[in-house]
Amino acid sequence: SLLDTKTRLEKEVAENKKKIIIPNELNGKVFFKTGEATIQNEFYSDLNLYADEILSELNNGNFNFVEIQGHTDRQPITSYKFQDNWDLGAARAIAVVRYLISRGIKPEQLSAVSHGEYKPTDYEETESAYEKNRRIEITLLKK
Repeated sequence: SLLDTKTRLEKEVAENKKKIIIPNELNGKVFFKTGEATIQNEFYSDLNLYADEILSELNNGNFNFVEIQGHTDRQPITSYKFQDNWDLGAARAIAVVRYLISRGIKPEQLSAVSHGEYKPTDYEETESAYEKNRRIEITLLKK
């Protein structure tokens, strides 16, 4: 039936995808400073753990592609470096892609995507909401 097919397809999608969400602030450490796309030195110890997990998943054949998504908050950009939050999200995603390449992941297994401010997890206009929305999402895929 159509319902059985839909359930089977949803299960296949779930089995062929793994999402890792990295908040901009974790264990009191900051991933990126406000309006910046340089990974902060203090964050590398945490990022290394994610990189090891990703490498393990790729090496054991569970997944073969990694999409890095940059998300920002809704606050307007005040930096001359970036035109808007699209640029900032892209630059952050690219910074993570370059880091993962340096950790041994093949460039052809990676892509960088920006969602800017347009896929928030929290719609409130509070600092707490902004904090939740500033994040990197890593999706491991089996293509």
